[in-house]
Amino acid sequence: MRRLMRGAMPSTAPYAKRSRHLRRTLPAISGIPVTTVLDTLGGLQRRDHVARLRNQRDRRSYLVRLTAAGELAHDATEVLFSEADIRLLAHLGDRHAGVIEVLSALNDASEAALDELRAAREQRAG
Repeated sequence: MRRLMRGAMPSTAPYAKRSRHLRRTLPAISGIPVTTVLDTLGGLQRRDHVARLRNQRDRRSYLVRLTAAGELAHDATEVLFSEADIRLLAHLGDRHAGVIEVLSALNDASEAALDELRAAREQRAG
């Protein structure tokens, strides 16, 4: 999972190798609908956790960066997730490696199945 980087960065930066178009790329990679991404960014902006700045290189897109309030919220959340990880690992004990192996296999299988479904849909379309 990618974490939100501090400072200004193109909102498409993690996906730049695949496409320059966030509207097509982010939903395809994450499975999150465009409207959900835009709603989430809007909520973060209303809480003053992110700021959108016009991208000077491409006047059609924006840069998204954490604000000071966003950095504070990010840091607080990171502490909570770290604490949750420690507790989860304590409960898993010796089973930790096996759980990771099974989850990795499940992830690989689901990605393969989705790739097959996409290929079949593209073949039917055309």
